[in-house]
Amino acid sequence: MYWLRQSIPHMIPFAIIFLVSWLGGWLLATHALRLRSRERLAAGLGLGVVLYTVLCNLLAYIMGSTWAFILAAGVVLGLGLLSTWKSKKPWFNLEDLHAWPQVLVVFIIGLVFTLILRGLAIWDDYHNLPIVSTIAAGNFPPQYYLDPSIPLSYHYGLHVFAASMVSVGGLTPWSAWDIARGFTTALAILLAWLWFKRVTKSDLAAYFGATLLTFGSGTLWLLSLLPDKLLQWISAHTPLANSALDSGPSLVANLSRPFLFEGGPPFPMPFSFLGSLFAPVVINWQGIASLYLVCIFLLLLENERKRFSVIPILVSALVFALIALNAEHVYGLFLAGLFLTVLIFAFWNWRVKKEWFQGLGRITATLILSLVIVLFQGGVLTVLFQNLLHGNSANSSQGLGTAGFFFRWPPALVATFFQPLSIFDPAQLVVGLAEIGPALFLIPIVVYWVWKLGKRGHLVEAGLGLAGLLGFFLSLFIHYHVERDTSRITSFGLQVFLIVSVPSLTFLLKLGKASWRGLIIGGFGLSIISGIVIFAVLFTGITAPQLSFFIDAQDARMSTLGWNQLESGSWVLDRIPYRAVTLYGRPSRSSPASAPVDFSTYPEWKALIKNPDPARVLALGYRYIYMDNTWWNQLNSEQQLSLNQSCVQIVQEMGDITSKSWRRLLNVSTCK
Repeated sequence: MYWLRQSIPHMIPFAIIFLVSWLGGWLLATHALRLRSRERLAAGLGLGVVLYTVLCNLLAYIMGSTWAFILAAGVVLGLGLLSTWKSKKPWFNLEDLHAWPQVLVVFIIGLVFTLILRGLAIWDDYHNLPIVSTIAAGNFPPQYYLDPSIPLSYHYGLHVFAASMVSVGGLTPWSAWDIARGFTTALAILLAWLWFKRVTKSDLAAYFGATLLTFGSGTLWLLSLLPDKLLQWISAHTPLANSALDSGPSLVANLSRPFLFEGGPPFPMPFSFLGSLFAPVVINWQGIASLYLVCIFLLLLENERKRFSVIPILVSALVFALIALNAEHVYGLFLAGLFLTVLIFAFWNWRVKKEWFQGLGRITATLILSLVIVLFQGGVLTVLFQNLLHGNSANSSQGLGTAGFFFRWPPALVATFFQPLSIFDPAQLVVGLAEIGPALFLIPIVVYWVWKLGKRGHLVEAGLGLAGLLGFFLSLFIHYHVERDTSRITSFGLQVFLIVSVPSLTFLLKLGKASWRGLIIGGFGLSIISGIVIFAVLFTGITAPQLSFFIDAQDARMSTLGWNQLESGSWVLDRIPYRAVTLYGRPSRSSPASAPVDFSTYPEWKALIKNPDPARVLALGYRYIYMDNTWWNQLNSEQQLSLNQSCVQIVQEMGDITSKSWRRLLNVSTCK
């Protein structure tokens, strides 16, 4: 009940789509992006997945999601074939196949990650699973799953890839979501290794960089080593916030306690190692996961072409646009960093017209084309643009994921577990530095990287470094409408610090003084400890599979029989608003777009849950009721009798109503 809704043969169409996309990506990696032989096979896999995902989203506006999931792979292959036109190279270089161990590593790591995620039901399952299910069932352009009158203003790029597995491959929404996150994270790690190997020309340095990126995070646990009186003083001046309050009343208490949440692994995660500002890749399993990193490393791996060519520009623009659909804050920062880099480079080299038309012209065209795609492809930035275009400025700072920006003074670090940490408060500054970890000391290296590579014309790499600096420093002075989400900007900046510092760090490890080598090795060790500890804890989830904290085996069986079988536009009333949406793939109306933040629901929905009178349910737009034993036992005898009327038809049933646990899908469409 976890993996498939249908039998294994139903996975064959998606397997074909996957291979066709990979083939197209391999051709593009060879002829359009001109990658090196040892990079093409794995990078072609990543390119195929990325282009397939972004094209699924774009084509769905024209032909609906079902056909888009099928035909997008053909478009990727078509782009690959077009890139071979007039190419003097053979279509495929069979020497590329010598890199097959890289692909094998991706699938092995991806499988391990997926099995871990199978044992977890944290990181907003209540939010991500309904999006995957409804998009797979044809909710396109995506509307908010708990109120179809509201456009889905959310970073749903990875959800599109998962939805294709549900729609075409017959997977369940929860297994497809776990596979999508696990596979793309493994792919990001391998692509990072390829890029580190290219820039350092060393396998060992590549492993160093990939390990640092995979496990690098903050060092909140270091506070446990402070003297008790000092720690008590720091704790008294650093109030907790959000989910940290569920674990304990104060920082000093929580440092020795587990982090409490529903749906976690069998072994509890220690609060002090989890951190809330700078999360390592191995626990970045939220809605954006690591798909944006796949896109970033594909752009870094692309060789700078000397001629202006349409296919490479289109491919790069599509890859760049998917960053916006997956992580809008990353796109905004990367776009700003690249534009600033281009402008500065153009100013210093304005006399070199040939350089402008060859290098800057290509990058500028890529950025402009990506921006045009972003404004119309859907997601947070598209909804924000539409609201501004129609003069709905009040709505531009409201809704799911479209949070407004506000200026902050005094400057502060935003870590999810704490109230904003002022950099002018000594106690709060200590906590902030611990949340950041050794990555803070990489800023001089990043500045040097941006300056050096910018002068040499390596604009993508320099633009990424500048984006990291912008993200880190701007986050001190701004915050989202949903303040805790500001930490994503800081976290991205710190993640970039790790990425762009690897070449310099490995150079110092080779040729630097012993003192420098000691500092680098020590900082490396401190950076990865939290990531390793938390990954080890999460690994225990492999032994205890679960569907989700709000879905059990009976729900899964109901979904297997009824997913995408209800009439289009049918609303299902459920006491758990997002459960029936996930099970049947049909949006319903129960909550405003801010519900994932404050868990609010509409008054009329609350009234129906208290008294689900069939006629009243139908009058308010619901066609079905998803009833379970818990909800039934909360109703009085008169209310239960109303649900046994002749007009109420049992569409599906699991378990007998006299048993301890049962489910029923009731049709009330004829009740007046």
